[in-house]
Amino acid sequence: LAGRGVGLGDRVAIALRNSPELVVTVFAAWKAGATPIPVRWDLPDWERQRVLDVVDPKVLVGADDRAWVAATADADPGPVERPEVVAPHLHGICSSGSTGTPKVILSAVPAVFNPLYANPMIERWRPAPRPQTILVLAPMYHVNAFATIKLVDDVGFDQSFSFLYSRRPGTPAASFPDDVTQAEKQQRLEILQARI
Repeated sequence: LAGRGVGLGDRVAIALRNSPELVVTVFAAWKAGATPIPVRWDLPDWERQRVLDVVDPKVLVGADDRAWVAATADADPGPVERPEVVAPHLHGICSSGSTGTPKVILSAVPAVFNPLYANPMIERWRPAPRPQTILVLAPMYHVNAFATIKLVDDVGFDQSFSFLYSRRPGTPAASFPDDVTQAEKQQRLEILQARI
């Protein structure tokens, strides 16, 4: 990323599916002092451009860059000296909220290790077995999606009121195309409910 001009305080848009390449790109952004901002990889071109206009990234790492990212594993960085830098924001999350207008929500904390975040959430209530294995079932561009499944697993709720997504008439998002099939919505709901 530094070779592509990324440096301290820059933003790196990452439009990749959950993959090792996505994780490597996040760490590379932090190493360069930049803020990683995951973006949905499957957005239509017109919508992706709206998001990128708001994100204003120094670099976009997308599906066409997967081979390049993978090739960096075998690259010899040589004796390059890089200054120790800290990205001013841990990450950014793209959102259109209820308005339908894209925006970026930047984390208020810098990209530094915090042991509080390294402990499983359940340890606030009871001991958790070590080592932990975390399976991220949802796209990493949406912080709440996988956090919901993880929370359900960690806490072990006695009951839940969960339901299929449906359009909310009168909201801007109600006019957006819904690209998730009814069968997939049902499957996601069943996965969640099976854990409760």
